[in-house]
Amino acid sequence: IDGNAFFRKLNIPPQTQTEQNRQNRQAHGNNLKKRASDLSKFWNKRREDRVQKKLPSIKCGVPFLLQIDPSTDDNFLHTLGFEVVCDLDDGFIIVSSEDIDLKKFQEKVNNY
Repeated sequence: IDGNAFFRKLNIPPQTQTEQNRQNRQAHGNNLKKRASDLSKFWNKRREDRVQKKLPSIKCGVPFLLQIDPSTDDNFLHTLGFEVVCDLDDGFIIVSSEDIDLKKFQEKVNNY
């Protein structure tokens, strides 16, 4: 057998939430910005607390739990600055990011 492998992609219809997000992009974008800002503040505070307590700094990225439409290919997460750690059922994905301020993600959301 010779040639490239061909994998059939299942035709899974988009989730209702995905359609709602597409129809109301501004509210969805604002929600994403707020949540990203909250996560960034949390992890920055956590790092500051470690410094104040004279604990060793953690050099690796910080984890996040995301939920995307299960029919979506998760490869796009790399363009947002995320490293996929684990792809769970129902569109839940554990990712890691070295960028605690989520600058790439914030930039993409602003352009959304």
